[in-house]
Amino acid sequence: MPVLTRHLSPADYGIVYVFNSVMFFFIPFVGLQSDTYFARYYFEIEKTIFAKHTADILKVILSATIITLGLSYILRNQLASALAINWNIIIICVFVSMATVVGTLVLRYYQMENKANKYIYIIIITAILNLILSLLLVAHFKLGWKGRIIGIAIPALLQAAISVFVLYKKGLIKFEMNLKYTKDILFFGFPLLLGAMSGWIVNLADKLFVTKMVSISATGIYGIGSSMGMIMGLFVDSFARAWVPYFFKNVGENSNEKNMKIVKLTYLFIFSVIFMSLALAFLSYIFIKYFLAKEYFSSYRYVIWISLGQGFAGINSIFVYYLLYEKKNFLISGIYLVSAVTNLVLNYVLIKTFGTIGAAYTIFFTFLFGTIITISFSTRYHKMPWLFFLKSQEMAAT
Repeated sequence: MPVLTRHLSPADYGIVYVFNSVMFFFIPFVGLQSDTYFARYYFEIEKTIFAKHTADILKVILSATIITLGLSYILRNQLASALAINWNIIIICVFVSMATVVGTLVLRYYQMENKANKYIYIIIITAILNLILSLLLVAHFKLGWKGRIIGIAIPALLQAAISVFVLYKKGLIKFEMNLKYTKDILFFGFPLLLGAMSGWIVNLADKLFVTKMVSISATGIYGIGSSMGMIMGLFVDSFARAWVPYFFKNVGENSNEKNMKIVKLTYLFIFSVIFMSLALAFLSYIFIKYFLAKEYFSSYRYVIWISLGQGFAGINSIFVYYLLYEKKNFLISGIYLVSAVTNLVLNYVLIKTFGTIGAAYTIFFTFLFGTIITISFSTRYHKMPWLFFLKSQEMAAT
């Protein structure tokens, strides 16, 4: 960031930020939640059979990518106008989205096998390549926003290739003409697609509203603050990835001891999220003030709201796993749809009223609202000892 903000104007940074947002917006379309399917059934299906499922996952991803490209072409003028980026960038977004989905499968595999070291190796390799390419192309070759996009795209394609290679070598890809597994994947993924789309709408809408209602330069400055706030997202995502195999292994046993441990760890996570969000806001102010170009200083105002919003998004994801376990996929989609509609309304009203800071307010209130709804449904459909401390007090009193 200290280097890029000195070589990219706020308008250039705005293009890069919109590119990232659009790329992640396309992920639900090309992925159909295939990595979630991979994690959900990894322990339930015998590995030789699961290999056929993985092959069909790749077929579904490729087919969905082709369909997404076709639809994007038909709507190319509308998309280019709405996103303030040209058609060529949108094509790259689709392909990088596909590579990201495929690359996530190997991470899911190492996650489910509790092989954190190999998981980390892949993350570090792609991150270093992203860093080196971006600095080289932007700072040395002066390619501007194009250099940054290339720096994002190449590591994603490399990780996708690594993913296919590793899964094939582990015997987890076996191609076979069998529509049954494809149907299983689609029936699992489609109910979640609406929810995933809604989630990415929440993460994309603020940039589009700021771009249209303020300016692309304002989006660039807002993007810096959002990126700092998204550090909180990295923390909660890391916890969630470690949590998934532990949760699905233990929640089905319905053991009082294990349920109690799950609940206590959840409470610890919630308190940690709130504390780290506040700490991140303070540290971000110092970082932005002393390390970034002065044109971006005002971005510190957005960090606290986005950080807290990402924290609540992480809390929401922890409780969503209960609904996934209970196979309430349509309910999950409904919750995310309501959150997306709320987000669109709040973005328009708050940005119009408060300016760019309204987008940050919207992120906070949207995720807070969604989390409250998710918790209410997850505690209803899957009983856990959430109020164990009240029972302990009652026993102590008697």
